[in-house]
Amino acid sequence: MFWPREIWSKYVNKLEDLKYEENSVKAVQCLNDMVTNALIHMDDTLKYLSDADPAIFRFCAIPQIMAIGTLAMCYNNVDVFRGVVKMRRGLTAQVIHQTKTMADVYGAFFDFSCMLKSKVDNSDPNAVKTLSRLEAAQKSCRESGALNKRKSYIIRNEPRYIPVLIVLFFILLSIIFAYLSANRPRWSIS
Repeated sequence: MFWPREIWSKYVNKLEDLKYEENSVKAVQCLNDMVTNALIHMDDTLKYLSDADPAIFRFCAIPQIMAIGTLAMCYNNVDVFRGVVKMRRGLTAQVIHQTKTMADVYGAFFDFSCMLKSKVDNSDPNAVKTLSRLEAAQKSCRESGALNKRKSYIIRNEPRYIPVLIVLFFILLSIIFAYLSANRPRWSIS
């Protein structure tokens, strides 16, 4: 991973100092500064992808969505210095499966920027700059008019209770059928 000296040198004297527990606050601030620095490319990325040749669109779009998703996972996360932080396989598969149009890209960027925005700590030295960049990207996504034309990565669109209601319906139907069968008058022909 590339850690630009012009950023990490604001927080520690040597890059390896970021991994020590006593520097965890500075390490997270440095990480947040780097993520904020990367966010400057969001609008340009959206512009580039909106003009991309349809033949290579998915080839270009999926890595960019994975990048913003990874930034969202890493932001304000001290575990970056303790082990591997990456997107879950299921979410990765969802990104690959759902990314077909520019509306999907706008939706993914909007969702991941919302996730990242929820992690911003106002006491972070770069919080204002981070929020400003996220809001600019969210504005671009909203202005695209495409946000209501896709599935969300962070909010399930389909209701979860439908299968439960179906099971309850059949249980209730079985109980009613059993009751009616047990209390049915017996007709005998004599």
